[in-house]
Amino acid sequence: MTVSATIAGVEYDVFPGSLQPENRVDDRDTLTLNVLDDAGTALFQKFQPIVVTDSILGTIFTGIINTPTMQQILWPATKKIWQLQCVDQAYRLDKELSNWTYKNQYAGTILAHQLQTYSAADHVSAEFALRWEELYTAWQQGTLSGTTATTNTSTGNVGAGDL
Repeated sequence: MTVSATIAGVEYDVFPGSLQPENRVDDRDTLTLNVLDDAGTALFQKFQPIVVTDSILGTIFTGIINTPTMQQILWPATKKIWQLQCVDQAYRLDKELSNWTYKNQYAGTILAHQLQTYSAADHVSAEFALRWEELYTAWQQGTLSGTTATTNTSTGNVGAGDL
């Protein structure tokens, strides 16, 4: 059984016994591990994506590097040991705040709207189709067939219109 970490498209060996996962309730999962940079040229940075793979179990962690620390240079060789503290993918969603008010909406619709509005810049994607028009001027553009702009309904958001 071997464990490797892929960071910025490059695969690195993970030191046996260095994986320290922490699964938390109501918080981000974290993983601390040590990787070997054989060439001694790697420079790991905060927010780099990381995928940790076990040769038997497959992918065991995907996330983002939170704190990279060079632990040791193996002298006289150029090899470096890095300790990487990582957080899971939930970080991409946790950092976004929303002040939207949703009334009488299904949870799936709310999630799709939040992903579409706030998370696209962080490369968070999901398989859904959602067209959310609220402003009267957007409805007047007539880009949706079989619909008419109206001002007598509301989703609870100021300036909102609905079908």
